Amino acid sequence: MNSPKIMNLSVEDFIEQYPSDTQAIMFFLRKIILESSPKIVENIKFKIPFYTYYGMIFYINPTKEGVDLGFCQGKELSDNHHFLEIKNRKQVKTISFKSINTVPEEDLRAVIQEALIINEIKAQARLKKKLKG
Repeated sequence: MNSPKIMNLSVEDFIEQYPSDTQAIMFFLRKIILESSPKIVENIKFKIPFYTYYGMIFYINPTKEGVDLGFCQGKELSDNHHFLEIKNRKQVKTISFKSINTVPEEDLRAVIQEALIINEIKAQARLKKKLKG
């Protein structure tokens, strides 16, 4: 896993390096993320899968306990279902998955959509500021 060549892997190849239970979670999260918008771009950044949509928005991080789905603007999410964890971070929140059933899929899709809206609104605000500037 610590190979410098990891940055050249596709996300699919990256996921396939892990045990089957971890792969199942990562492929599940990847599918939901990519289905949420055709404008999402995925690649390997910081040695893990990252997803961009008007800037960095999500990441999938395999851990010893399972898989974390990170929300780069997590602090701004409403978290109506109370499954986002901020831990000791200032901005990023995560959901820790031990199985694909950790969070109901409908609730997960709703949080992902909220994150997409936040990133798009922030991008529009930056553009307006730049045009005025």
